[in-house]
Amino acid sequence: MAHRVDHPRDLDCYVCREGQEYVHAIAGAATILFERHRPVHPATGESACFDSAQPHLCLPRGEQDARIPVVCAGPDTAAKLLQKYGETP
Repeated sequence: MAHRVDHPRDLDCYVCREGQEYVHAIAGAATILFERHRPVHPATGESACFDSAQPHLCLPRGEQDARIPVVCAGPDTAAKLLQKYGETP
């Protein structure tokens, strides 16, 4: 999933999901805020990997939007995808 990071309407909208999350800035720069940890600041060409169960929020850093492909993986992710598309794990 590619995510375009633009200025959010609601800064209290932290998200979390099971598993790990990997992000890579392909354009622009972003700040990933965490409720209980220091922020991460990926810029063009930089990556970050973190526990996506930790509530987090991704914001653009600077005047331009950021383009950030996001990969999420959890213990049940493959099984859920296989079930969704009619396969059995």
